[in-house]
Amino acid sequence: MGKKNKLKLHEAIVQLLKGEEKNEYLTYQEIADGLNDKNLYTRRDKKPIPSNQIAARVRKKRYRHLFKMKIGLPEWN
Repeated sequence: MGKKNKLKLHEAIVQLLKGEEKNEYLTYQEIADGLNDKNLYTRRDKKPIPSNQIAARVRKKRYRHLFKMKIGLPEWN
């Protein structure tokens, strides 16, 4: 059984984005790299978070209110 995350993935993304400069947009890969580098979220299988998992989460209807997009680049709302 994997380590229990303190943050859910969408919460970790918001925390990472809040730490960036105001109005700075990041690519999905930059977000994934930041989460992996800072160990803000760990997958159950312990593998690094891929950028497509970030894209899927921020585009998911139930989390759209948390992020705004600029030509496909997410930022926290």
